[in-house]
Amino acid sequence: MKSKKLIALLAALALSFLPITSANASPKLSDYENVYVIQKTDGEIKNVISVDWLRVQGEGNFEVVDPVQNAQSPEILIGDATITKSDSGLTIKGTSDGLADIFYRSNVNKDLPFKVKLNILVNGKSASLSNLNEATGTVTIGVDFTNYYKQNNIYLPWLVNMSLTLDGPSVKDVTVSSGNVSYVGSKAMATLMLQVLNDKGTATISYVAIKKNNPTISLSVVPTLMSVELPNMSNLKDMATALNAMAKGIDGYSQALTKMSSAIQTNVDLSSLENVTVLLDAYRQILGQMYQALDPTQIAMLPKAVDGIKTLKQPLEQTASAISGLETLVNAYMGLASQSLAINQQVTNALSLQPQLQGKDQILQLMGQQQLLLQAMTKGATLPSGFVPPMSTLQTSLQQLNLGITQMAQAIDQTASQMNTLNSLSSGLLTMRNTLGVVVNGGTLQGKTLPAMADVSSQLKTGIATMQKQLSTGMLDLKTALTTLVKGGTLNGQTIPPMNELSNGLRQMSQGANQAYESFYSQTQNLEKAKTLADNYKTFSGLPSGADGKVMFVIKVED
Repeated sequence: MKSKKLIALLAALALSFLPITSANASPKLSDYENVYVIQKTDGEIKNVISVDWLRVQGEGNFEVVDPVQNAQSPEILIGDATITKSDSGLTIKGTSDGLADIFYRSNVNKDLPFKVKLNILVNGKSASLSNLNEATGTVTIGVDFTNYYKQNNIYLPWLVNMSLTLDGPSVKDVTVSSGNVSYVGSKAMATLMLQVLNDKGTATISYVAIKKNNPTISLSVVPTLMSVELPNMSNLKDMATALNAMAKGIDGYSQALTKMSSAIQTNVDLSSLENVTVLLDAYRQILGQMYQALDPTQIAMLPKAVDGIKTLKQPLEQTASAISGLETLVNAYMGLASQSLAINQQVTNALSLQPQLQGKDQILQLMGQQQLLLQAMTKGATLPSGFVPPMSTLQTSLQQLNLGITQMAQAIDQTASQMNTLNSLSSGLLTMRNTLGVVVNGGTLQGKTLPAMADVSSQLKTGIATMQKQLSTGMLDLKTALTTLVKGGTLNGQTIPPMNELSNGLRQMSQGANQAYESFYSQTQNLEKAKTLADNYKTFSGLPSGADGKVMFVIKVED
């Protein structure tokens, strides 16, 4: 009898939020299903009761088949309709004058898509639910959630909400692993929010009982995924492509310089100097092209890539700050709603003590409706559009979003730190360009004056007899410089890394950026698939053909 009255009150509250539909509107069905699960703390199921709210929009007689299998004891709770059981399910018949709301229940013999266990510890020792009334000391209530629903390697996301109400003066140090704790009047309210994305999920509520109290637990499970807007990380893909192209270019330079160094002969026969001048001119053209290809402006931009990555952090920090402010506002609204709920209860109790007060019943009815609205704000409610979570759920979502943004900012710092090697790479490429410029155009190299290759070729042509020694020295210096560029060493007091280390470093950075992008993209795709799976999970026991639906599981735990 009490359960029927409760369902009637919930129906009245939910109906107050629904829009009025015209009698000329096309017929439409909706089925909002609350599944009441009675179980033990270890997850053993005692009974499963499905309470459906069927809404028929349209005029005339209707006959709706709810394809519930193995339903037992079907019964109409609210509404002018009949219900019968057959092999095809439950058939609900009635007449609608434009809008008909039918509430019916049935016992369902079907495995749940999940399992919830409560692990209760009192002072470190296992305890039962009934032991909480007499418990003093440290109390821990752990929630172990096992997810059985999986499609195409994607688990259905579940939001587990457990609320624990305690006598405030009787407890202290109330904490939750994920969620929040609030104090309303003399009550301490701990709200645990657990978002399960995989096959397992755990969370805990703990407190210290100073003296005996009578805690109450409410537990609900909803198929949903709290939304978090993720940033665009496509720039990592472009960065990976650019770094890999630079690595290939350095490998090409290394091969060309190696061949050039091997071809240089330091002991030159004067009789072959004329051929050397031809070869030297060819080398000069090749080295000149390499010198021009190494654009110092582009090379200088490499260290700025680190600054570009760091600029991504500031918008994230601003977003985190804004979300923190929103959390404070939501917390204030939660406190105001909870205080209003307590005041409403006090006024209701006072009116109950005034038997002769005129209009008392109407006032009590209005106060009851207000109380239901306030409870919807603090504890959540099921509406035609779906389950409306309590404001604490919004606060938890904001906290999780803030945490995710903070982690992304930390990841950006790590990426920027790893990319600091671009400074060394930029310096090495600039040194390489300067060395090529000295080799081609002449200058000082390792404390020695190196003539321009054009001058060497010209002097060979005009004075072969006098240039043998100078040519041999110059060719040796050139060979040494080219070898140092390829294998690494010191040039003009600067340490040059081997070119293969530069190219390998660029490839590793390219692979790292590409892997980061692929990982981020894969996780984003899986979240989108999980959200779609949750949106399509509209019923547990069955959904009439063509009807829209939502489902919520309400769990009562007994010893």
